[in-house]
Amino acid sequence: VLSPPCVKIRCHLIHYGVAFTTKPASAGKPIKPGASYKKVPVMTVGKRTVNDSYVIVKHVVPIASGQPLNEEWEQKITYKLQPSIEMECFGNVGDLTKFACAVGFPKCIVCCIAPTMSKRLPVGFRKKYPDLPAAVDIGKEFRAAMGSSNFFGGEQPGPVDVSYYGTCLTFMYLKLECGHNHIEGAGLKDWWRRMEAVIPTDKVFPPKK
Repeated sequence: VLSPPCVKIRCHLIHYGVAFTTKPASAGKPIKPGASYKKVPVMTVGKRTVNDSYVIVKHVVPIASGQPLNEEWEQKITYKLQPSIEMECFGNVGDLTKFACAVGFPKCIVCCIAPTMSKRLPVGFRKKYPDLPAAVDIGKEFRAAMGSSNFFGGEQPGPVDVSYYGTCLTFMYLKLECGHNHIEGAGLKDWWRRMEAVIPTDKVFPPKK
């Protein structure tokens, strides 16, 4: 699954050694029969089901990591970084085409509608998030908060590092301009290399057999 919120949660589970299995979901349909929630990710732990990536991070990651939740940055990553970089992706014809094809839309159809959709989709994002900052500005703030440390969490990556990395990983994995421009423009290239060494891409996106 290439959904950035799903990838973020997978990165956390992989990094903190939490065993899990994934289940495919059909767009617009609930994971569990009869449920009203139709978005991903959805996590089931025992008999309890948790919806929404922020809520999952809020409840699961402090237990898995043994570290308190950094609410300010987790909210910033979920409600500012993610929609901002998605808006940049969907506003770029090339990026939108690559992303749509990667998630399964027929290339012949995508190539026909991408020029129009790349103009319409950002308008929807702006209506939903009228004060959305540029993704690179969030990245620069993130880089400044690291100071001279290797990671936001210090000399080892913390939950905020994992959330930031997981949110951006799909765009980097697909080699999209928006991902490259974000990491490059925010001065995060060295941090990104360090994070790739900690959470390798092939663990998050296992090669198809």
